[in-house]
Amino acid sequence: MTSTPSSCQIRMAHSARETGRHGSPRRHAAGVRAAMLKRLRDEHQMTQEAVAWHAGIAVATLAKIENAQTAPSWDSVCRIIDALGVSLSELAGAVESER
Repeated sequence: MTSTPSSCQIRMAHSARETGRHGSPRRHAAGVRAAMLKRLRDEHQMTQEAVAWHAGIAVATLAKIENAQTAPSWDSVCRIIDALGVSLSELAGAVESER
């Protein structure tokens, strides 16, 4: 029995065909999100240590997120933006304006 691809799989395949590289749009979005989190942290004049402490995550994890070396869970994103005093819509707007 053959399974039907999900709509997400279809969109990813379409994106890969458009760019010629598998996963490139996703990697770009992750890099933009990482840069925005770092920019917001810098704008709020907070250290990685302070944000990590308020967010309840390890400093090394925050560093990896900011360097796009790891993709944060939605829970981690929410914790980080709460620590920064930023709304999810503000983060989304910043990411969208950079794309």
